[in-house]
Amino acid sequence: MVLCVVLIVIFGQILTGNATICEYCGKDFKSLGRHQWRCKSRTGVGNSPNTERASSSTSADNNTCTVGSTNVAGESFMCYCGRTFNSYRSLNLHRRSCFVQNNPCFAELFAQQDDSITIANSNESMTEVLFPTDKFKVLSGVKLPRSDLSWKAANEFFQSQFSVRPELRDLDSEIVFMNNVIWSYFKDTCGLVKSANKFEHYRSMSKSKLKKCLKDLKSNGGSLEEIKFVSKLLRKRMQSSVNDQRDYENELNENFWKFCKNEFENTEELEPNLSEQSCFDYFKNLFKEKSKSRLFNWPSWLSSFPSASKDFDLECPTYREISKIIRKMKSRGSACPFDQISIISFQRCPILRTHLWRIICKCWNEKNIPSVWKHAAAILIHKKDSTEDPANFRPICLEPVLLKVITSLLRNRIFKFVCENEFIESGIQKGFWPGISGTIEHTELLSHIINHARNKQRSLVVTLIDLKNAFGEVHHKLIRTILTAHHIPEEIICFVEKFYSDFSISIITKGFITKPIPVQRGVLQGDCLSPLLFNLCVNSLIHTINDAKLKCLGYVNNATMYPRHWFQFADDTAILSAHEEDNQLLCNVFNKWSTWADLHIRVEKCHTFGIKKQSSKAIQYQPVIIISGKRVPPIECEQGFNYLGKQFNFNMECDQIK
Repeated sequence: MVLCVVLIVIFGQILTGNATICEYCGKDFKSLGRHQWRCKSRTGVGNSPNTERASSSTSADNNTCTVGSTNVAGESFMCYCGRTFNSYRSLNLHRRSCFVQNNPCFAELFAQQDDSITIANSNESMTEVLFPTDKFKVLSGVKLPRSDLSWKAANEFFQSQFSVRPELRDLDSEIVFMNNVIWSYFKDTCGLVKSANKFEHYRSMSKSKLKKCLKDLKSNGGSLEEIKFVSKLLRKRMQSSVNDQRDYENELNENFWKFCKNEFENTEELEPNLSEQSCFDYFKNLFKEKSKSRLFNWPSWLSSFPSASKDFDLECPTYREISKIIRKMKSRGSACPFDQISIISFQRCPILRTHLWRIICKCWNEKNIPSVWKHAAAILIHKKDSTEDPANFRPICLEPVLLKVITSLLRNRIFKFVCENEFIESGIQKGFWPGISGTIEHTELLSHIINHARNKQRSLVVTLIDLKNAFGEVHHKLIRTILTAHHIPEEIICFVEKFYSDFSISIITKGFITKPIPVQRGVLQGDCLSPLLFNLCVNSLIHTINDAKLKCLGYVNNATMYPRHWFQFADDTAILSAHEEDNQLLCNVFNKWSTWADLHIRVEKCHTFGIKKQSSKAIQYQPVIIISGKRVPPIECEQGFNYLGKQFNFNMECDQIK
C-alpha cells in the first residue's frame, strides 16, 4: 500500500512538473500558490513558459542588465559587481559581503595612489613673457543714437570710412583705426556719458544717518556741491515719509515682476576697501602659474573618449554666422573701458558687421588673436564678508566686444563638435548647457530624493564638495590635454592657446586702476569661451563616473528606478548614495581627479548630510566622510544645507527661508 502511494506521488510530480513554472516571469517554484497572482510581471510582457531559471553564476556575470527600466517586467537592481536582484532589500543584503575594492574593473580608479602626476624636466628653459608696465588709458563712455534716422546716418558715415579701405594687412592697426572711428563719431554726434555721481553712496543711507552726515559736512567745511546734494536728498526723504504707507498687495497685483525688481535688485553694491598695491599683489599672485613644470598626461583610470564620427568644422566663418552671433549678444552688456565700443553699434550698422567679418576671417585663417585684444578690464564683485580682503571679491572680465565675437565663434564650433559626437553628458552636468534649466532639474530631484528617503525610511548620504577658486585654478596646460582628449583638431587647440598666451587684465575700481596683470592660469570669468572650457575639464570626470556599475553606488527611488549618484552644476558637486561606504568611494574618485587636475578641495567648506532608519522611523544623522585625511563637516541635526540657491533639510520645510 505504501509503495503504491509513493508511485502515485512521483507520477503526479512528473505530470505537473511544467506547471510549477510561472507563465509570466518564467521562474520555477515547488508550488505556484500565491505567486501566480502576485507576480510583478503579469502587467508586462510574459516570458515563455519553458524558460528555466538562470544559474547564479550566469546572473553574476551578466553586465547587460538594464538598470532602472520603467517597464515593470524588467524591474531589477544591479550591484557594481554585476549581480542583479529583484528587490532593493536583496541588494542591500548582498552589499554587506560585496567589496568593490576587489573588482578589477575599478581597482585603478579607486586606488588612492596616483602615478599619473608627472613633472617636466626642471632644466627646461621656461620662456618668460614681458608685459607692459604702464597703465592703460580709460576712455569716457559715449552716447548712442536713439532714432532709426540717426543710425542710418551713422551707417552711411562708416560706409564712407571702411568701404575704401585696402586689403587687410596689419590687424592691430586696422582694429585700432576702427575703434577710433566709431568712438570719435559717436562722441561728436551724441556726446559723452556723464561720469557717475561721486555722492551716490548717500542714497542708501537712512534719514537719521543723512542728518548726521549733513551736520558733519557743515561743521567741517565740506564742499558746497556735496552739502546741496545731501540736503536735497534729505528733503526728498522727509516729504516721502509724510505719505501714507505703501499698498504692497496692490503693487503685487498690478505688476509682480516690477515689484520684485524694485525691491530686490536695488541693493547697495559694496566697493572694495583696498589699496592699489595690495590689490595688484593679490591678483598677480592669483593668476600666476605656480607649477610651470607640471604636466597633465591623460591617466589610464580616466575613461577615454571614442573616436569622433563627425568632423570638426574648420571652414572660414560666413557673414551670416557672424551676424547671428552679434544679434544674439546682449545689448545691455558693458563695454570694455579701454575702447568703449558697444555691441549695439554692430547690431544697428551693417557696414560695421561686414568690416568685422573681414577681420575675423583673417584671424581665423591665420589662427591668431591680435595683440590689441589681449588686454581687458576686470571689475570686482563682492561675494561675502569684509571688503578689506581681496579674496572676498570675484574678478569679472570686461573684454573688448570684438574679442567676444570671435570667442563666441570658437565656443559654437567646439560645442557643435562635442555634441554631434556625443562627448558631453547633460544628465549629470547641468551647468552652462544651452536650453537646459539645470538648477531647477537638480534641486527638484534632490528634494524628491530626500522626501522619499524620509518617507520610506531608507538610508541616504549627500556630500557637497567645494573647490577653491575653481575657474581661476585651471591650468592652461590642462586645457590642451582636455581638448586633445575630446579630439579637437590641433590647429583649434593652438588657436585657443594663443588666446590665453600674453593675455593681461587691469583691475578697475572707483579709486584706482592697476597696472596690467598677466593671466598665466585660470579661465576668465566673463568670457564667452570660458564656461565651455571649464565644463570640458569637468567632463573628463563625468565621462568616467557615468558608468552603469558606478551608478549603482547611488540612491534608487521608486519613482524613476534609476539610481542617482552624482549632481553637477559647473563646479558645484553633490554626491548621493545609500551607504556611507559607497559615498566614500565616490568622494575618493573626486579627490583623485582633483589631485590630477591640480584643483584644490576646501574640506572645511564641504558638507555631508545623512538620513537613516532607527527603530521604526527615519532620523537625520551625521555621516563620517573623509577627504584628504580630513573629516567633511557634517550637517547638525535639525539643520539644513544650501545647494544651487535652494535650502534642503530633513523635513524639507521652508520655515527658515520665510
